[in-house]
Formats: sequence, structure tokens, C-alpha cells
Amino acid sequence: MKFKKAGIITKLLLAVVIVYAVYSIVTVRADISAAREELTALTEEVEDAQRENARLEYEIEHSDDPETIEQIAREKLGLVRPGEKIFYDIGG
Repeated sequence: MKFKKAGIITKLLLAVVIVYAVYSIVTVRADISAAREELTALTEEVEDAQRENARLEYEIEHSDDPETIEQIAREKLGLVRPGEKIFYDIGG
């Protein structure tokens, strides 16, 4: 009779361990999936930052270029060359 009780207790303990192991595996898989999504998002952020850095480096390198200065003067300051006429399309 003692062997039979030990068998039932052992089976119950084994079942609890198996349930815990399955729960742990599911939890870890969910964590891994979330970490992968976060990695993808962070990788995209890094790539965006690298593109922005490259653009800014280009602007810094060409900041003394007369064409760049003229472009900034036209786009950001609204300046025009002497005698130049600007036409605005108001029909749209």
C-alpha cells in the first residue's frame, strides 16, 4: 500500500512539474517575441537616426557652398536675387 501512495504522489508531483515547465516555456516564448518586436523597432530607429546624421553631415560639409547658401536663403528666408520675379500659383 505504501508503494501505491508513493506512486500517486510521484505522479501528482510529476504532473505539477510538467504544467510548470509548459507555463515557463510559453512565458519565455512570449518574452522572446516581445523582445524581437522591440529589437525591430529599435533597429528602425537607429537606421532613421543614421540617415538623419548622414544628411546633417552632408549639410555641414557643404555649408560654405554658394549653392547651399542660396538654397537656404530662398527656402527658409524667402530671399530672391535682385531683379528676379516670383510668381505664385493661386489657382489650385
